[in-house]
Amino acid sequence: MNSWGEDDPTWETHLATPAETVQISTFKTQLGDSLTIGPHANFPEVTGKYNLLRYLRGCSHNIEDACTLFNKHLEVREKYQLNDLRSKCIDILKETPLFGQRDLVHGEHFAAHYPAQLSAGSTPTGNVIIFIAPGGRLKFYCIRSCALCL
Repeated sequence: MNSWGEDDPTWETHLATPAETVQISTFKTQLGDSLTIGPHANFPEVTGKYNLLRYLRGCSHNIEDACTLFNKHLEVREKYQLNDLRSKCIDILKETPLFGQRDLVHGEHFAAHYPAQLSAGSTPTGNVIIFIAPGGRLKFYCIRSCALCL
């Protein structure tokens, strides 16, 4: 079983500097209940230290701006029911850990022009690995094929 409760850095994320570690702590304090109450509170990809670090860096280490942006993100998650979608995705991964494009609606059209293994397993801490085969196929054909079947 995947350990979805762990916070895990990606290869693109450089770990926090000592000064950023202090800022993350301040950031968490200022976010208060918006960080700890709600369905997103248990999603490390939303509330984990690596994601919070991305907000800080994206806002040039301005904690007030980072708080505003984070809360806007939570509003978008609520508006578009992304918390529910995330839960559904986790359920799918538990039932079918190695699903592919053909398991999706119209997936065969995408697979014909832009092959990818949507779930190629997971990292030791539970992050999903997606494999996209290299090649010269164009996404345009994929989108056009899918549009024809709508």
